[in-house]
Amino acid sequence: PQVFATENLRGDYFGTGTVEGVAETLVGVFNWTDSPARVDLADAADLIPTRSATDPWIGETAPVPGVVELAAHESRLWLFE
Repeated sequence: PQVFATENLRGDYFGTGTVEGVAETLVGVFNWTDSPARVDLADAADLIPTRSATDPWIGETAPVPGVVELAAHESRLWLFE
């Protein structure tokens, strides 16, 4: 799928200091194509919590945008605690 979400992720998978036993949701957006893509997250709104999330690779916390622009084969991840 272009948008993937998993709930109740447990453990420190990204070195974020996640406390064992604390449930998290991980949302990933993927561009599997050879061209840039614009992904409208409105179609996946039921998968994405409404609170701010942390990008596990850069540590930045912000609301998830409604539309994501991705280069070919690029992805974005958000971690919701």
